[in-house]
Amino acid sequence: MKFIRVVIGCVFLLSAVMKLSDFQNTVLFFSTIVSLSKTWIRGGLSMLILIELFFSLAVLQIKTNIQVIYTLMIILLFIFSGISVLFLFLKMKNCGCFGAAFRTDPILTIGKNVVLIGLILFLKKRGNRIYAG
Repeated sequence: MKFIRVVIGCVFLLSAVMKLSDFQNTVLFFSTIVSLSKTWIRGGLSMLILIELFFSLAVLQIKTNIQVIYTLMIILLFIFSGISVLFLFLKMKNCGCFGAAFRTDPILTIGKNVVLIGLILFLKKRGNRIYAG
């Protein structure tokens, strides 16, 4: 159980850190996809990074019932999967899930999200409580 939590937390943490480490290029990448100003993209990307950091820390550290966090993570992964399907139809080679520096194919991202959703559902079904120790 703890191993599954660590894997889920590390994926969200890696995603946030990769976006943050190459923030400007990630903003440029998303500015080629959506017709928003770079200011809005920076703000949205910053919020996404904070959400991913929160989820990773919540899964790894919080000493409470985490069922709501699991549900929110599943919703976010479904949204990410939907965006990846759109990118697949647009024949894009990078979904930007791990920033601009680490290219991730949309098919790989959909597979990763399905696995993560399955692991989270497993933990959610078990009524898992998170204990840091």
